[in-house]
Amino acid sequence: AQGQPVTLLIGKENPGGSSKYAMLSSSPGLFLLDTYENKDLEKTLYDLRDKRILPISGDKVQRVELRFDPSGRQPAAEIEKGRRLGLPVKPPKIVMTKQANGNWELTDPAVRTSTTDANYFVTAVGSALMKAVEAENPKSLSAYGLDRPQIRLEVTTADGAYSLLVG
Repeated sequence: AQGQPVTLLIGKENPGGSSKYAMLSSSPGLFLLDTYENKDLEKTLYDLRDKRILPISGDKVQRVELRFDPSGRQPAAEIEKGRRLGLPVKPPKIVMTKQANGNWELTDPAVRTSTTDANYFVTAVGSALMKAVEAENPKSLSAYGLDRPQIRLEVTTADGAYSLLVG
């Protein structure tokens, strides 16, 4: 009947192994379902979930903030030694702000910006996908190094702020 749920029952493979037996709960007939079509129905929760690391649209991002070693684990002497040797030193944070023309500008520290690299970075952040789900609701972040993350990424949109911790 129209508007009533119908259940598709899928059984075992036929002797040739190319199909599976199937039937609809609303009809007595038995039919063969191509194994290829059956694969389309064999989905896991991971297959169907949104795999974007941050649930944002890249064009809505207004501000990106990266904080390095927020727990202060990098000793000041190590930073000074790197500077004396002429090595690149990560500032404690980097803030990029979207300009009216759509390009990104480094605003903290306020230095000349590579528009290409900044735009690529924001695009990469907005399109990054998870590889797997380690734990839905972890009891502790310390087992993953996230109680004191090495990097904290804050992305601000008109709808709110989103955080990503990297251990």
